[in-house]
Parts: sequence; structure tokens; C-alpha cells
Amino acid sequence: MYKIYINGNCLLIADHSSVLSGANDHIKTVPFLGNHKSLLNYIDKLEKSQEQLSIALLTPDPAQLFMMAKSLYKSIKA
Repeated sequence: MYKIYINGNCLLIADHSSVLSGANDHIKTVPFLGNHKSLLNYIDKLEKSQEQLSIALLTPDPAQLFMMAKSLYKSIKA
């Protein structure tokens, strides 16, 4: 499971919903079908949200989805 925080909101990437057991009810769980454009929509939603929001994307290959998300940003070393 991967967690990416965007403006205080959490994007979870997991392979199945059982990983999220015990999590609070404020997590919106969505199956991810591999569409690059839909990933951008979920990230945009987290960036623009005025309230606390968490989205869990379920995918058979979480590592690949994490790399896709990581490729959208430029790494800046502190």
C-alpha cells in the first residue's frame, strides 16, 4: 500500500480493500482501471478540496500506479 499526501488529503494506492480494514469511513474507495486521465482527476480533486478527503484507488498492481503518479511530479531534494 502507498500513501501520497496532497495538501493534507490522502491518496491511498492498494491492491485490495481488505488492506483498508479498520480505516475510518471518510475514505472513498474507487477501483482504478489504468486510465492516466482519471488519475489526474483524482489528484485534482484532492488538490482543490476544501475539506478533509481521502481517496483509495484499488488496482492489481499498486507499484505501477505509484510510479505513474510519481511521474507526474518533479522531485525536488531539500
